[in-house]
Amino acid sequence: MLPLRFNMFDKLRLFFIIPISFCLLILTLLIFSISYASDSGWLYQNSYPTSRPLFGVRFVSPDKGWVVGDQGTILYTEDGGNTWELQESMTEMPLSDVFFINDKIGWVVGDIGTILYTENGGKKWIPQGKGLNNYSLYKIFFIDSKEGWSIGCDINRGTVLSTAVLSTLDGGRNWIRVPFNFGQVSGIFFINSKTGWILAGDKVFRTIDGGKKWEFSLLPVDPAMREIPRLPGDIPMPLRCDRDSIGNVIHFANKKEGWALVKNDVGSQLFYTNDSGKTWRLQFSGAIMPYKSPFVGGPGRGADTGKSYKLLSIFFANNKRGCISGSAVIFCTNDGGATWEKGGSLWLNSGQFVNTNVAWAVEYYVLMKTEDGGKNWVMKNSKSIKVGNMEYIDYTTFINSTTGWGVIGGRIRTSGAIIKTSGTIIKTSDGGDTWETQEKFSMHTIINGSFFINPSTGWLVGWQAEEISHSTEFQNSIILHTKDGGKRWEIQSKEPAEGLAAVFFTDADTGWVVGWKGIIFHTKDGGKTWKPQKSGTKLFLKDICFIDSKRGWVIGGGYTHPDKDISPTQGIILYTEDGGENWDTQWAKKDAWLDGCFFTDFKKGWVTGEGFLFYTEDGGKTWHEKDIPDNKGGHNYHIKRPFFIDANRGWVQVFDLDGDRPIENTLLITEDGGKTWKKHRAQPQRYPWMPFK
Repeated sequence: MLPLRFNMFDKLRLFFIIPISFCLLILTLLIFSISYASDSGWLYQNSYPTSRPLFGVRFVSPDKGWVVGDQGTILYTEDGGNTWELQESMTEMPLSDVFFINDKIGWVVGDIGTILYTENGGKKWIPQGKGLNNYSLYKIFFIDSKEGWSIGCDINRGTVLSTAVLSTLDGGRNWIRVPFNFGQVSGIFFINSKTGWILAGDKVFRTIDGGKKWEFSLLPVDPAMREIPRLPGDIPMPLRCDRDSIGNVIHFANKKEGWALVKNDVGSQLFYTNDSGKTWRLQFSGAIMPYKSPFVGGPGRGADTGKSYKLLSIFFANNKRGCISGSAVIFCTNDGGATWEKGGSLWLNSGQFVNTNVAWAVEYYVLMKTEDGGKNWVMKNSKSIKVGNMEYIDYTTFINSTTGWGVIGGRIRTSGAIIKTSGTIIKTSDGGDTWETQEKFSMHTIINGSFFINPSTGWLVGWQAEEISHSTEFQNSIILHTKDGGKRWEIQSKEPAEGLAAVFFTDADTGWVVGWKGIIFHTKDGGKTWKPQKSGTKLFLKDICFIDSKRGWVIGGGYTHPDKDISPTQGIILYTEDGGENWDTQWAKKDAWLDGCFFTDFKKGWVTGEGFLFYTEDGGKTWHEKDIPDNKGGHNYHIKRPFFIDANRGWVQVFDLDGDRPIENTLLITEDGGKTWKKHRAQPQRYPWMPFK
């Protein structure tokens, strides 16, 4: 019978339900926008079913829509965003934009000439556009099932040669580059098959014959924005062509009225026309470096010029209602831009109105929806979590399909660069749909490991610090214990000073914790007292596995302290036969980073690490490296969290090379005791024996 290793199962299960700590730690650049969101009453929810960056959104009705993003992500909803289905794109390329003309026919574009087509709502995506590998495409627009346009970058060996406009007349089977020098293109919009506009720098090009001829008008941008930014040494800045410079920046509500958003490294300004683009006037101004502008605006200027903001994208429902998003802000109008009202504090990169009230927008890791024309927004790519002003879940652990706990780190900006923090333990009894607060801490609390021997009794381990800054050191470790399912959490110990990484109990009394600098502590009274055991190493010990109260393993390696690189790194496996009175080195390897272990019985076990999957069939006397599918001799991704539900069926999780971000829905699965492993990006529901969503 397998040990009740809840913590390993728990962490993996939450990868498909609620992203765990390190998935969200990569959101460093979003922390400030999230804190703004809390201040303005926005509800932050964890990404579901993906924590990958999201770049484009397209809805054909209030209920049916698609979102695309990094690593080939395509999400589909048919219930207004309450639930999402991950569609198989058959590519790992970043996907930047999506366009559907109805609920069946649509296209997706992305890096290295990626163009995908579907005629069944995304059930099957077909590659298109052969010979476009030197283009990275960021915007797609179709007029009907045949005629379409795409804009992107012409790239040669990593160097941007120019921006490019591509067109198709056969539904995307064949694409040609438009033989016209527009300059630095940033947006495109067509009102019908004949009339369209392209925004390029401070020029708006207009065609009335389907793109055969183009004429342009000059936008009255701030003179500072016309200057070419220069690098030190008076070197002109290279041409910028990327996902941030191309997007939803031009929109026409009809043949006469439209808007164009000019943005660059100097500033951002929104212009309005009511004569098909022949003349334009300034309507809204963002920041102009160095945050001063000689412009005071024209008749259409709103009440708030937004000079402290960088404007990013626009999306309109008609000639009256629309929104403009910027750096940590969104403004909406109901009078065609004569006045603007602040609708929230988020950094929205792409948006679309479905009707006059319903709109969708993406903010890299989150997907927002409004049902009142932009006044209020809620997140829709997640399970709902609302606990006071807390911002994100640092850690989660489940003991079954419904009952689990999370730790949330709250962040409060103060003077200077220091961010004072706190932590809160929350609990769910319905699989993560709703959460309740159980415990709050005055110090910032990071939980790294957990273990429950039953639904009532469990432990959490990690570390605490008074303040979080760039050079934060450990304040103290922490061992938390509950005997009533988390209603009350008792701090059993704050020793040693180093942080703790993992915990394991064989019964209600006997347990161990491991962590930084080779520390191992042992308890025989359920954690009331802890005594150190000699590990014989100063390496970072990441995980611990016991078969009974005497026989167990500890694995780790790498750095002796997370802030200090000790070279060379080394992986290590320790073994004990006497409950930890003596620990012997069973295995060690240079430049191996190990961080997960699981034993199905005394003889057979698995250890994972940076590109490694090791197994033993003799209790660790000998260890063998298992070939990883698609690894081809290189450690190009990180393997973590081995777990088996019986002697034959198990899985490990696949991360990026740094080991910080899970590669969504990518598992290595075995059904023959590890003899063979298959790499799967499909959703785990295909394996009914897997006990998670």
